[in-house]
Amino acid sequence: MVKPLIGPPGTIFTVIGIGFAPGEKVGVYVTAPDGQVDGAPFQIGANGVGFTDKVSFETEADIQLGVWAMTFEGVSSGHKAIAYFRIQ
Repeated sequence: MVKPLIGPPGTIFTVIGIGFAPGEKVGVYVTAPDGQVDGAPFQIGANGVGFTDKVSFETEADIQLGVWAMTFEGVSSGHKAIAYFRIQ
């Protein structure tokens, strides 16, 4: 298992998703430590080898502490790539 990225409130986490079909549209959402899910108001694309564009998540000073997840989900394949990060 990969250890989560760790940072204090105010950290900007930047991640990519892998394993998607070339050119596939990919949805993005974050899951807070309390289980609340917030979807991004956009989709991104996978390149010719299945890597997504970079997505950054800027944390606020009063953000909930704990382990967060950023999920990339292929619109046509349903494939999921998940990056975990800890705010402490």
